[in-house]
Amino acid sequence: MIAGIPGIGKTTLSQVLSAHYMAMGYELVEISEDADEANHLWNDEVAQVFYYDDFLGQTTLDEKLGKNEDGRLLSLMKRVSNSSNKRFILTTREYILAQARQRYERLDRHPFDVHTCVIDLEDYTYKARASILYNHVYGAPLPQDVKESFADLQVYRPVIQHRNFNPRIVAVTLADSRLLSGRRESLVDDLIANLEDPHRIWDHIVRNQLGEIDLKLLRLILSFMSDIRLDDLQELWLECGESLRDLRRALGVLDGTMLKSVEQYGKVHIGFHNPSVRDYLVNYVQSDIGEVASLIGLVKRYEQLEALWLVFPARGGGPMAEKYRERRELLEGVASSVFHAEPVNLRPPLGKNYVRRAWLCLEMGRDLESEIILQLGLEAASDEDTVLNASDSTNIDALLQILAQDNTVGGEVLSNCVSWAVEWIMGDLSD
Repeated sequence: MIAGIPGIGKTTLSQVLSAHYMAMGYELVEISEDADEANHLWNDEVAQVFYYDDFLGQTTLDEKLGKNEDGRLLSLMKRVSNSSNKRFILTTREYILAQARQRYERLDRHPFDVHTCVIDLEDYTYKARASILYNHVYGAPLPQDVKESFADLQVYRPVIQHRNFNPRIVAVTLADSRLLSGRRESLVDDLIANLEDPHRIWDHIVRNQLGEIDLKLLRLILSFMSDIRLDDLQELWLECGESLRDLRRALGVLDGTMLKSVEQYGKVHIGFHNPSVRDYLVNYVQSDIGEVASLIGLVKRYEQLEALWLVFPARGGGPMAEKYRERRELLEGVASSVFHAEPVNLRPPLGKNYVRRAWLCLEMGRDLESEIILQLGLEAASDEDTVLNASDSTNIDALLQILAQDNTVGGEVLSNCVSWAVEWIMGDLSD
């Protein structure tokens, strides 16, 4: 397991390791959704290396782990460790791993420390940093004389010795010629400025190069916690009152810079080009109450409402809570309209997970002091089918916890939910 801060080189190191094993004759199996993919493609007769990038999600733990995924991951790790011809490489952000170990008991019990490599900036020698810099200079769209200028001590030393040196910032800055003047005398200034303030890279594009339609597309992608299928995106785009012609134009502008399109299982998925884009946009929205209102206005599906609440720091009275309270009436309207909406096919459809929707609205209603949103959660929690049809125990646990913590909730709702939870547990004692 390779952990570290965004952009430090986790994915690059994992790809180097994967290439190393492929050179030794291993077959590469890249996991994109969950651990079951590895089990489906497992072949006892073939040497295989399984590669799972951002296995706990890019920005939040809630983005990734589905029903019993913690158990499947640990089972796969054990299966690999007992097989002489298998390797398993995973990457994650260090703080998300810490969150996972706090929430999931089975993950907390696992001795990850002996398997984990935490990449730290201090681990990079100046020679290693120089190699990273020169690799990106070599492939950058810059004039030859500008590339040759990096042989000058006064040009390269301020970059590789910078306290915020980050491979991703160097790569993104040098890869997009629009971010640089291309003049030797200002090139280092541009690089240093981006190392001082990483958001400057995307801020330059957002504030100087994009139109309102482009920004609307970025907001719409941001309103989901993972990539979205192109056909779902097209449907939502039309519901937002825009034309498919504008969508194609915006995708043409953003694909390859801030967005990327990939084909999975015969379907095209649209997502952010790398996690730093989402990081920037989260901060961009948080800093502007107008952007908050614009993002809420794009909510047409339940998954978007969940993403707003889980990605932005509002839970438990976080810094975004006050901005949400200022737009409480707008939030109440979209929550009421999407609570019963069909799920978007981000993954194979699991149906409406009402127990998850119930605890989310109870938490949101409590923290935002919204009786309307709170009532949505209470009505769902008062329905026996909500608990009995739950897909996993984690969501039942979250629902029971918030019912027990909220003094405004009648004891009958909690008592009934406990009884239904016991019935749910007794229905399957295999775990």
